[in-house]
Amino acid sequence: MAALVGREREQSRLRRAIADAAGGAGTFVVVRGEPGIGKTALVRWAVDEVGDGWWVLRGNAHPSGAHLSYGPIVEAVGRLLRGIGPEASTELTAGISGLGLLFPDLIGDEPPHAAEGDLSQTIALESLRALVVRLAARRPVMLVVDDLQWADPATLRTLGYLSGEVADTSIVVVVTLRDGDDARRPDVRAALASFRRVARVDVVTPQRLDATEVGAVLAAALGREADAAVVDDVLARSAGTPLYVEALAQQLAEAAGRPGTEALPGVVHDVIGELLGGVDGPALRLAQTAALCAEPMPEDLARRASGLDAEAFEAALADVTTRHLVDREDLGRGLITTAHPLIGEVVERSMSASQRAELHLGLLDAVGEGADPEIRVVHATGAGPLVDPAVVVDALTAAGRQAMRRRAYQSAIKYLGDALERAPDGSGPVASLE
Repeated sequence: MAALVGREREQSRLRRAIADAAGGAGTFVVVRGEPGIGKTALVRWAVDEVGDGWWVLRGNAHPSGAHLSYGPIVEAVGRLLRGIGPEASTELTAGISGLGLLFPDLIGDEPPHAAEGDLSQTIALESLRALVVRLAARRPVMLVVDDLQWADPATLRTLGYLSGEVADTSIVVVVTLRDGDDARRPDVRAALASFRRVARVDVVTPQRLDATEVGAVLAAALGREADAAVVDDVLARSAGTPLYVEALAQQLAEAAGRPGTEALPGVVHDVIGELLGGVDGPALRLAQTAALCAEPMPEDLARRASGLDAEAFEAALADVTTRHLVDREDLGRGLITTAHPLIGEVVERSMSASQRAELHLGLLDAVGEGADPEIRVVHATGAGPLVDPAVVVDALTAAGRQAMRRRAYQSAIKYLGDALERAPDGSGPVASLE
């Protein structure tokens, strides 16, 4: 697999957990972070790191499988049992007849004494525990559950049941968790708390990449060092999120290193589309408003611009922040902004021209005449036919004059030139510019 960039600290902590488990002092590792931060990549690295001397049981939770009992556990154990073949599988599971409840195709029919309800679940849990302990007695075990936020209740109970065995056994349990999603799953929060009560838990939180690290990813993709301007562009668009950095780097490599205006890479749309799934009504309206805002905006401005009443706004804000679409950037000042530049791009591109114009008009009204002239230009021009042309000319002229005062002459020429083009009769505030 490709070398991880900027993950030395995280790799060191995972190596320590692996070494401790190999020595009989197991641990839980929770790799948590925002979407695209590289949680799964770290887990893949850890699996490669332990090599063939370990049992590796890996399962993935899926949003569509939240009610599939023991889904990731059945996937992980089933893959192992199938991989070692019928003879070894039979020998390994001998005497643990309760496994037939979960793996009738591998172990045989359900045990004749199998009960229903709580007792049946206890038999299944105890059988899984017995199997994992038996595995750990032969060689160290790494149990991985990816995307814990989507795990079914039975999987959470299984992990909790196993947690009592981890501390003094050669077992390392690694779970990945999308930051903030446990807020919507009280049972996930409770499971994490139960792990901490009986086992050592190490929480690993990968961070976004800096400019040097983005440059390293680009160099690996391009086969040469990237120009500083290209690094800056990719860093600005990706905000250092590794998945997006890698997708943009691959796109650049295919375009011979020349940045352009190509469509966003498919993986970017997939990840952000997943975040947007199920978002509608006031929450979608707020996400769209944030995407069109030119800078972090106060919450009261966002509420006015989106046209939501106080109660609907609070509910929408809670929804979009939990889904990682919008960030509360400064709780003290109440600023909100799109959680990631590429989220803003995808949300804006998904809107119709009339939707964009309507929201820009709302933002123009909300910021008021006393706002930064350059911010007013963004919304006045974005509102298109919905705004009085004279208002656009006024905004462009004010922005041009401000740019002149700031010695930003190229911007001033652009603003004032646009103002003159929109006021062909030379009247109004642009008359003195002729």
